[in-house]
Amino acid sequence: MKYKLALSSLMLALMIPTTYAHEQRTVTNNGHTTTLNSTSATTTHLSMNNTALSEAQKTELLKPYPAPQKNMTRHVIFLPQLNDENSVKVELAIGKNLDVDCNRQRLIGKVTQKTIEGWGYSYLEVSDVKGPLSTLMACPNNTKTNQFVTLHSAENQLYRYNSKLPIVIYTPTDITVKYRLWHADNNWQNANQ
Repeated sequence: MKYKLALSSLMLALMIPTTYAHEQRTVTNNGHTTTLNSTSATTTHLSMNNTALSEAQKTELLKPYPAPQKNMTRHVIFLPQLNDENSVKVELAIGKNLDVDCNRQRLIGKVTQKTIEGWGYSYLEVSDVKGPLSTLMACPNNTKTNQFVTLHSAENQLYRYNSKLPIVIYTPTDITVKYRLWHADNNWQNANQ
């Protein structure tokens, strides 16, 4: 199945009017830090229902999930409801901003999917993050730029789009979680024989 990256510029090129509103909020409760990410979007062709969750609904949805351990942060992504959620996937980028030179940089670590006993809800836990690992090219001017360096084991993973449950990721406190949406192309192509 082919996927197209759902960027605003692509939507404009396809003449599909889209408006995205991103909200990020950090909440500290009993010494535990939780980062809440939610995206609201309205579009004509994707038939998105832009019913935003209230804070009480978000809190209720997070009750089954464990509180983050010491030196860990819980990242939460609430997705808006779509009419056809099976044609959309979520890609996560897990990493941190670092000053890097011209070499290709990567973090290494474990991303484990766990299930909440009695509920069946899953969440991701990131651990043993090390690095960055780097190629060893000679950089001619030795200048450094600030870039988002990703965790190699989390790359190229697409997750099911589900507006009924949040995507919950537990990471060390210095790690950031970003995400983007991929939409299936409606044009099926024949394979060569």
